[in-house]
Amino acid sequence: MGIEVPRRRIDSFAAVLWDMDGTLVDTEPYWTVAELALAERYGGRWTPEQSLEVIGFDLIDAARLMREQMGIDPSPEQIVEEMLDSVIDQVEHAVPWREGAVELLASLGEAGVPCALVTMSWTRFVKPILEELPVGTFAAVVTGVTRKGVFVRVAEPPVEGRLERGEQGLDVGDRVNVTLLSTDPEKGFIDFGR
Repeated sequence: MGIEVPRRRIDSFAAVLWDMDGTLVDTEPYWTVAELALAERYGGRWTPEQSLEVIGFDLIDAARLMREQMGIDPSPEQIVEEMLDSVIDQVEHAVPWREGAVELLASLGEAGVPCALVTMSWTRFVKPILEELPVGTFAAVVTGVTRKGVFVRVAEPPVEGRLERGEQGLDVGDRVNVTLLSTDPEKGFIDFGR
């Protein structure tokens, strides 16, 4: 006997928060390709089964484990950068949308339900996926903490910057009110505080 789930009108939701990988897109096969290529490039050994073991890991933690198990020399930071380059290249050729995700996003938008993307993924990985969606699909985007800091995206006006003050204790998905601290148009930096 199945569980009966009550149906709601799509416009009855106050907002919808989306995770990215596994909900909006499925890039796990792309990561596996990147990991196998990395091992081959540096003379290491890696299997698709080992790829399954690092799903959901923080990228630096996964890179440390891969470096050890592959027996390769690059630093974990270099491994992360090379893997991101590979996966982003694959995404730029074909975004692996989850079945029905884009249509559901469009339906929510038509119903006036704001959506936010909340992901641990690094900003440079999120960017090419967002570029394939209509502008304004997400009212807010929160990406993961990187070694360069915590980044936030403001929906109106649409701008992204680094959180310079008040990032302690912040988790991916937390809604924050930010204030503009500084800008550097020459370098393209925008800094926020909370």
